[in-house]
Amino acid sequence: MSTLRVRQIIEGMDAVSRANLKKLLPPKLKMPDAETQRYPNALLGCFPEPYSYLGILAEHLLRLPSSSITVDTLIATAKSVCTEFGVEQEAKVRKSKTTEPFLECLIATRKELEKVLVAGQPLEFEPTITSGSVEGHPDMKNTSQIFEIKLTGMMKANWTAFLLQVFAYGAIATATTDLYLVLPLQKTVWHADIRGWKKRNEFLEALTSWSTKQQTTGLETALMAMALCAEHRIGCHVGKQKVLATTLAGLGDYSRPYQLFLGGPQNSKLVIADDDLAASLGLVTKTRAKIYVHSQYIINLCAPTDTWHTDLLIKNLQYTRAFGGLGVVVHVGKSTTQGVPEALEKMRAAIGLAIEHATVDCPLLLETPAGQGTETLKDMNEFLNFVDSFKDQRLRVCLDTCHVFACGHKPLEYISAALARPALLKLIHFNDSLGGCGSCVDRHASIGAGNIGMEGMRAIAETCSAAGLPMIIE
Repeated sequence: MSTLRVRQIIEGMDAVSRANLKKLLPPKLKMPDAETQRYPNALLGCFPEPYSYLGILAEHLLRLPSSSITVDTLIATAKSVCTEFGVEQEAKVRKSKTTEPFLECLIATRKELEKVLVAGQPLEFEPTITSGSVEGHPDMKNTSQIFEIKLTGMMKANWTAFLLQVFAYGAIATATTDLYLVLPLQKTVWHADIRGWKKRNEFLEALTSWSTKQQTTGLETALMAMALCAEHRIGCHVGKQKVLATTLAGLGDYSRPYQLFLGGPQNSKLVIADDDLAASLGLVTKTRAKIYVHSQYIINLCAPTDTWHTDLLIKNLQYTRAFGGLGVVVHVGKSTTQGVPEALEKMRAAIGLAIEHATVDCPLLLETPAGQGTETLKDMNEFLNFVDSFKDQRLRVCLDTCHVFACGHKPLEYISAALARPALLKLIHFNDSLGGCGSCVDRHASIGAGNIGMEGMRAIAETCSAAGLPMIIE
């Protein structure tokens, strides 16, 4: 029997089992009452997976003494954790008014850490701890203390998950006496003394039981997912090679739809040669390949002043039309420090400019949000009404099943609502969700292995297939 990571085990549990696991925690674990600071918007805009990379960045900086946490060490660390963080991103981060407050959060949190660190016990960073088939990777650990860093703007929604994870580490590492949740956006280090935790062994036994269960059912789930994808001709996201035509020629099964980035997902530089576009168009025409493009993650349609977001989106649309692609997916904008009404007006203006370069056959596809951070249009009707209000077939919808689930909606209900509006829904991102319904966490799971589950994904596939909607796994 192999080991499974703690987060994988907990996220694979059903709601009842997680509730039962929670009952094994010590009583009266009070969530800290601290004000949550804002995310650093410039930094978020510099990473391909913004919240994941920002969390990694915070973890690395909190290893440093508080006196060493500066904008220079922040930039150096960003470059070390993300190869696509370059000169352009550095300039934006140094200029942004959101960078200094974020540094202040990290410095204040590190000072709190320094108050509780036990002298004479050197810290290990990201150690592996195991007990039987259960494996943990806390952010920091010494002989008696375990520290888990959580960069979150949604403390209340995630508090139980944080507790289950850090107490799982405490159950595995039997010599540990004190657990800490390090919360940079709250400038807080939360502490629990677990020397009197009576159900510690029972907690570990429950994790071990679920690890065994998940591993024995995993192969069956994977085989069922493969059969489901074959039955409904579900496609996938593919990586682009240096030459677009070479990428398209290597797809093989042209009965399925595919999606790709035309450039780096975090890179604003986008150039495709005319002869490459012509060759790609010839191949698409010959094979009838169904190709969708995902625009860069760094595009924020609600950006207050910069026009490069819209310019980059327009370039994606122009290239996609040139090679016969079927549409360009773009994320909803983030309001960042603006009021939501103002942000929505900016997004409306940006989309209005972009769709002049789209067509009915190659529309701009606005993707449903997962509800992370300051993403706009989280409500289903608000999102659909927003797209519908353009009254323009050059703007359509890409529905991500993981996103709508994470945002608190039932995917089938969202799909039905979109289908009730003629020709509005054009593409499905067919993703299971590691997070629970309403978690506002954009983390995809293998089909059938997440919280939507195999039966839920099967129902989605059957509904979309009957409606003639292309589906792509990301």
